[in-house]
Amino acid sequence: MYFPRIIAEDLKYLKGRIDGEMIEFTRGKRISDTDLVPDTKLATSHLNLWLTTRLWWNPDAEQLWWNKGRRVQDLVNEYYTNFYGPAAEEMKTFIEYYEENLPKMMIKPEPIDQAFELIAKARTAAGADNIYADRVQLVVDYLEPLKLTRDQLKVGRDQNPRATFAEGKPAAVKMDGRLEDEFWQGVPTYELRDAKTGEPMANKTTFQVAWAGDSLYFAIRCEEEGMDALVAPATKQGDNAIFEGDSIEVLLETPTNAYYQITIDPKGNVTDLERPNARMVGKAGNDFNSSWDAGAEVVAYQGDNYWSVEMRVPAMGAIQKELLPNFGVAGDKPSEGAPWYFNIGRVRHASGTLDLSTFAPTGEPGFHFRAKFGSLRPE
Repeated sequence: MYFPRIIAEDLKYLKGRIDGEMIEFTRGKRISDTDLVPDTKLATSHLNLWLTTRLWWNPDAEQLWWNKGRRVQDLVNEYYTNFYGPAAEEMKTFIEYYEENLPKMMIKPEPIDQAFELIAKARTAAGADNIYADRVQLVVDYLEPLKLTRDQLKVGRDQNPRATFAEGKPAAVKMDGRLEDEFWQGVPTYELRDAKTGEPMANKTTFQVAWAGDSLYFAIRCEEEGMDALVAPATKQGDNAIFEGDSIEVLLETPTNAYYQITIDPKGNVTDLERPNARMVGKAGNDFNSSWDAGAEVVAYQGDNYWSVEMRVPAMGAIQKELLPNFGVAGDKPSEGAPWYFNIGRVRHASGTLDLSTFAPTGEPGFHFRAKFGSLRPE
């Protein structure tokens, strides 16, 4: 985010009202003496940090003796000239557009397209093989994940199923897999349907979603008339045999990552995969990252005529993938303006035949069609 105007207004208002200020900045990668690759997050935050430290001297920029009466905008223009050289004018246009239109980029694809057009012009203006080109390229690299948001918005999933999550306190959750504690009372319940036809299933599967602390919680209940016929060949966590038996698949797509796949069997075994390059239209390909670990807490329970799963999935923030690429779900808490997209599917073998049911029916024998994913938003 770029917000020089807000910084200037804020510090001017605070002048004489505070004795000091701390500025907190989250790096996009870990600092290492051996890793000399620049931090792309710093590329977009650099202007904010630079202007803040300049105005600490005096928020009334025109009163700074070295400014000789120049306003904050003059200071920022000087930054563009000195930092971006031949691309100064183009970067000014891009940054001012981005600052003004960022909220729209969460709901419309057109502002994102325009932002990419503007940064492309700046990259061309910067030339090649110079420090200015390197600086603009860092911004280009940092914006890459925004293409995922744009693609999501262009496909248009307003007609897809929609689920909401309730909010509670982590201490109220009793992770035992039984789904009987007060935490889940009154939380909206959703039912899986036949993956191809959308028709109800004889052995119903229902789920609930809640948010508590920094985590997403799922309660999933699978009715099963043949409990003694359950197929669960996995013998440990991460065992790929899980895909040959009865299971639940939770597919989570955040605004910053294509999607994650968490598969759970009736014994509570889990196999988790990241699918970082899954295309929007069509079935997901075979490109996956098996080294990824969701960091999820999962408890399964088997009753007389059903089995159930309780799962906590910590949301590690939008830049988690840059910090620890193989751990945790990269995403901020879902919001109305920036929802997550998801699907939950059940693979049932206990009937002796293969039954597939899902929250967002795909019209196909499977769950992994991103364009069909439902949205997940707060109540």
